Amino acid sequence: MGTPHRRTASGGEITQDVTQGYGPEMYVLPRAPEGRYLIRAHYYASDRNRASARTKVHAAIIEDYGTPQQRMFDRVVTLQQGKDMHDLLQVTRADRKAAVAR
Repeated sequence: MGTPHRRTASGGEITQDVTQGYGPEMYVLPRAPEGRYLIRAHYYASDRNRASARTKVHAAIIEDYGTPQQRMFDRVVTLQQGKDMHDLLQVTRADRKAAVAR
């Protein structure tokens, strides 16, 4: 039950892995290293009894939470049956130390 590897090498963590029901799930990465990130939703399974209902994911992505630079992106994506991964947003993190030093 749940995700066996809840933490990433860069310090990120999934706070709750909801495998039964509708969530919510939250992934946090308090000190994201510089780089480009592709935020995706993984569609694990479908319920044949819900064939007529579409499954959607609502993602709220927050950068620089609690700072004056805080930015929020909302994405709603309809998950397609037979497609495992769904791209939500791409975020590029700059080197914050270099930005402050300038």
